[in-house]
Amino acid sequence: MTGAEVNVDPKALRRAQSATGETRGDFRSAALSPLDETAAAAGKVNGWQSAEGLKVLGQRWEQQVESLDAILRGLGERFGGSAAAYERTEAAVHGEMSRIQKAFG
Repeated sequence: MTGAEVNVDPKALRRAQSATGETRGDFRSAALSPLDETAAAAGKVNGWQSAEGLKVLGQRWEQQVESLDAILRGLGERFGGSAAAYERTEAAVHGEMSRIQKAFG
């Protein structure tokens, strides 16, 4: 039984890295925008139980945003790292094949 052939396109991995970075920026901007409004609302009801609830909501929301942001950052780094590894491997294989061809030319 033979394994299936796998073709990897480092350029596609670089595009995925770039798209992940763009998505990350868009996500952070959109996801963090409600925090100012939540803090303002908590300030308007200061002294009420609702104020503390809004503060906790804002803190938890920010933690979740940071968690997802870290996942997106990690994905981008892995896409870039994989692209670089495939590029290095391809360059090494081509270099070795050229060396062999010259030796047995």
